[in-house]
Amino acid sequence: MYQLTDKKKRVYNLIDETAKIAQCIKGDYELIFYDTETTGKTKGSFPVQITAIKLRRNNGSAYQVVDRLNLYIKPPISVPEEVVAVHGLSDEFLADKPSEEEVFGQVKSFFGNIEDAENGPIILGYNSKGFDTKKIMDPYFKRCGELNGFVPAREYDVYTMAKELLSFSIMPKGEDGKPHMRLIDCATLYNITGESFHNAETDVEVTIKVCWALYNDYAHTFISYDWLSKPHIDITGSRKFNPNHYIDYTYFNVVIKDNAGNKLASGVVYYDKRNKKFIEDNGDIFGNGNMIQFEKEAMELIKAESKKKGAEKEVAA
Repeated sequence: MYQLTDKKKRVYNLIDETAKIAQCIKGDYELIFYDTETTGKTKGSFPVQITAIKLRRNNGSAYQVVDRLNLYIKPPISVPEEVVAVHGLSDEFLADKPSEEEVFGQVKSFFGNIEDAENGPIILGYNSKGFDTKKIMDPYFKRCGELNGFVPAREYDVYTMAKELLSFSIMPKGEDGKPHMRLIDCATLYNITGESFHNAETDVEVTIKVCWALYNDYAHTFISYDWLSKPHIDITGSRKFNPNHYIDYTYFNVVIKDNAGNKLASGVVYYDKRNKKFIEDNGDIFGNGNMIQFEKEAMELIKAESKKKGAEKEVAA
């Protein structure tokens, strides 16, 4: 999938997470979308709300909501005022709610056997893998006696999907005048409304709608695009450009040839390792060449280069 950036260069995004989520949606899997509200964003924060929605379908039928979980939890610490200002869950509101130990059985039962890579549920959320799962749910499960914690065998992040498919140049600008890719921004982009953002229940419902919107974009603009009929992109040379920690590029000199070997176009494409994107530096490459084949061969060269550097370091040591 390629897009125009603000600099009028075309960007081809790697779609690893998107492809995996698409496979899950196309299959007859049990999907669980979830979100949490917490006492903070740092390590050691506690859940004050856990919401999850379970979807299921059979033999390619439409997905149906088959179960819901929405629990408010009284944490063992006070909720900071600045956090209450975000989600509205104050100490007063949470005073008569159950403790995390009291509701743990419900939570564990709802999510089921998340460690089963064959038959377990697919866990999804928005920016959930790095925060909700790692910093909130995993410590919560361990505190309640689950030695393995909360470690889903099959978990994907709709936030990563958004980053793979969308460009900041098309995102709505926030109060700071800059574009962002938060859940509310993706919802705005797709005209999806929510009753109260930063409430886990609303956020889960919106995450499902955003996920489906992203999937439809992917299906209509990538899966249905006939890349295989495009001429082959030959890589004629490559070079590294790594001036600092923030810039790590591999430049590829490329030529597009038809089946008879005739040159159709040429140019330069570089791979941005930090953001996992191919960027068209010059020449009309992405619209004319087979990007799937190019991506495969280019990534193989990048991996080979990394192995070579690793071997050189070992010899030097």
